[in-house]
Amino acid sequence: LGRCIYFGHIVVLIIGTQTLFEQSPLRTFHLIVKKPGFNNQSVARAACRENYTDLVTVCSEEENTALINLINSNVWIGLQRSQFSSKWSNGDEVTFSALTGSCGPKPCCAAMKTDASWESPPCTEKRNFMCYKQGKY
Repeated sequence: LGRCIYFGHIVVLIIGTQTLFEQSPLRTFHLIVKKPGFNNQSVARAACRENYTDLVTVCSEEENTALINLINSNVWIGLQRSQFSSKWSNGDEVTFSALTGSCGPKPCCAAMKTDASWESPPCTEKRNFMCYKQGKY
């Protein structure tokens, strides 16, 4: 399982024009921009698990604010919702949320918006996505 790590500073690194990542002491965050198309949340999660650790988990308001500096469109994050509960795709407890709106009776996923809030679109919508790579403890 991943671990929410609170950090005091962020190092911003840019590689090329399509891959961006931010680094905390134990996690590296990667924005995945797919051209010409996007991926639904399930495909995005599988790609993150194959190449990194999982879709990004956001543990604090500070981390959320830092991560929006990477995005210029709404992106999938690892939060999955039902009418009565929320969970991170890696199994971590939800300790922070910037969700607006509700899912209603159908399950939905979460996407980070450029204004730092999160929305709850259907998991089948296609978007860019953000992954994290877990470092060693």
